[in-house]
Amino acid sequence: MFEVVKITVHNKLTSEMRDLSVYHHAARSANLIGSNSKITLSLKTAEKDDYVHLSVVQGPGKLNQECVVDLPFWLDFDFSSIGEGVIQRTGKRTLLTIPPGPPDWQIKVTRSPDITDVPAVDYVTIGDSGQSEGG
Repeated sequence: MFEVVKITVHNKLTSEMRDLSVYHHAARSANLIGSNSKITLSLKTAEKDDYVHLSVVQGPGKLNQECVVDLPFWLDFDFSSIGEGVIQRTGKRTLLTIPPGPPDWQIKVTRSPDITDVPAVDYVTIGDSGQSEGG
């Protein structure tokens, strides 16, 4: 049986000042978190239809900087975007770098059923390039 993991989603889009849409399917909760804000959720397993859907809120104009999504290694994810992006695994983190342009990408994260050794607390950070450090 999997233990519940507390995961904090950080919005560090400080240069672009965009809100982040956070939908937690298992809890049926939807939140908009502003720049330099965060929300903590509980994840169980993928089999329980427990996922978090993240996207940058549409607004006037394009995003002028690269956006970096910083994920723990133990999360599975589905990423969709118009345009190009880069996915990089570094140690125990996965970094997705999305080029400047419209905020037309989204990501769905789930707890991987294949990985059981996960921390009790972890984080996901979405921020402008150079602003993605979580904690």
